[in-house]
Amino acid sequence: MEYSCRAANETHWFILKVTPVGAGLGRVVVSHQDVTMLRASELETLRLANFDDLTGALSRRNFFNVAEREWARSVRNRLPLMVLALDLDRFRVINDLHGHAAGDAALAACVKSINKVLRASDVIGRIGDDEFAVLLPDTTVEGGRALTLRIAEVVTSSMAGMEDKDQVCTVSIGASSMLNDASFSDLFKRASEALSYAKKQGCDHVAIDTGGTPCLWSGEV
Repeated sequence: MEYSCRAANETHWFILKVTPVGAGLGRVVVSHQDVTMLRASELETLRLANFDDLTGALSRRNFFNVAEREWARSVRNRLPLMVLALDLDRFRVINDLHGHAAGDAALAACVKSINKVLRASDVIGRIGDDEFAVLLPDTTVEGGRALTLRIAEVVTSSMAGMEDKDQVCTVSIGASSMLNDASFSDLFKRASEALSYAKKQGCDHVAIDTGGTPCLWSGEV
């Protein structure tokens, strides 16, 4: 069996083995093997598979796994559900002019600022280089609109505080609310289409897809 032992400042993991000695003698040898480093390696591998190392957001695969489960729950209990597709404006310009370190700083700052306004039930995942998705369970269009505009506001504010103003970027957001979608993939596809529409209107826009042509929620935010 595997078990843990809590020390003053860390936890150690051991494997306990019980081996019979001599047939019918009723004697055993008990051994303990310290597997702390192996266990730590396994946990780190699991963390890297489930979370983005740079931003702390969920990995793409983990986000969609969580989203599929939440989708099923929402359908089963007839609860509202919203999803946001986010894309940093001018991100590639920042990478080209200032290097990948500056781009990484912008991505980390973006997720950090978004996490400040998300609720405990909300989930953010990194879908691509500068693309993110936010799952908003139990959220109506009215409530989602306020939160989405707040997200755009805090991202812009966090970027404005960067020392090099050439590194400042904004965020475009596409939103969709669960309608008659056959799957979460369909719901997310509509959010992505709303994001594409927002990007075509220029930087710093928020749009929603309500089942028809996407529309801007408030123009510039």
